[in-house]
Amino acid sequence: MFDEVEKASQQVTQTLLSIFDNGIMTMASGQTIDFRNAIIIMTGNLGARELYKFAENQLYYFLRKFIHSFRNLRLSDRNSFVQDIVKEKLEKKFSPEFINRIDDIIIFDWLKKDVIGQVLELHVQQLNQRLEKHNASLVIEDSAIDFLVSEGFNRQFGVRALKRTLHKYLEVPLAEVLLKHPYEDGVTYVAKYTENMCIESVSSRNIPEE
Repeated sequence: MFDEVEKASQQVTQTLLSIFDNGIMTMASGQTIDFRNAIIIMTGNLGARELYKFAENQLYYFLRKFIHSFRNLRLSDRNSFVQDIVKEKLEKKFSPEFINRIDDIIIFDWLKKDVIGQVLELHVQQLNQRLEKHNASLVIEDSAIDFLVSEGFNRQFGVRALKRTLHKYLEVPLAEVLLKHPYEDGVTYVAKYTENMCIESVSSRNIPEE
């Protein structure tokens, strides 16, 4: 896995090109590394800024691109235009030989608001796994979920924006409660939304006996 490969130096790019050709990388010491049975994945943010502008104001971006490049843009073909943006950036950054040796290029779409709720659910599941050692669990009320999704959704910064929101409004208050009541077993912590546009300090209540 090579993350943000567009930031790599020309020497690294040439090394990757050699690996794509021969399946073997030779170190300066003479040692060789076999890549013939490896799957190489590269990620990047090429075109991310343009795609964000396109998502925020599609009509404006189409007109601006049309005026500057005089290209025939199909307003109805969103996917084709997105692919053109990324392809243009790739061709400017990497040589044709490098691009031609990539088996497949997958363009990830920006996160949509309805997906943020699913990411939040996964995060809460992970948080509950960590709470198991305290014999405790966490419940988030629907109003708090709506607030976290609304506050954490940012098309430009994606999941990282949600993580910052969860850290501020969920993890820190929960940690404060655990520090104050470290020996409370069998407790469910409840995240509540309050009128002052924040998550109430996570409170606790005993799990009712069945």
